[in-house]
Amino acid sequence: MTAIDLAYFAFVLGYLISFFVSYHLGAKRIETNKKLFPYLFHTALFNFVVNVLLVVIWFFYSFQKDPLLFFGGATLAIFLIILSQLLLTVFLYKKSKDVVSNTPI
Repeated sequence: MTAIDLAYFAFVLGYLISFFVSYHLGAKRIETNKKLFPYLFHTALFNFVVNVLLVVIWFFYSFQKDPLLFFGGATLAIFLIILSQLLLTVFLYKKSKDVVSNTPI
């Protein structure tokens, strides 16, 4: 594995960690308060901010190596940001439906 492969691996791993932490925080808040939209907004914003920080770190690393490396990582970042936001919305919506349906009257 070269240094660039490790950088891509760390980049994607950062996105995965950000997604799982965001989901965990949102799911716990939805379980305790049973409100979807305020906590979905908070977790989506947290996920987006962490992802943008990862892009900034990628920018500083990749422009030292090769400008084409930056554009490859930026394309991957845009795809991963959109995918993580969509998956976060779908999973938290399913979680909120499960929590509301299991709530005793």
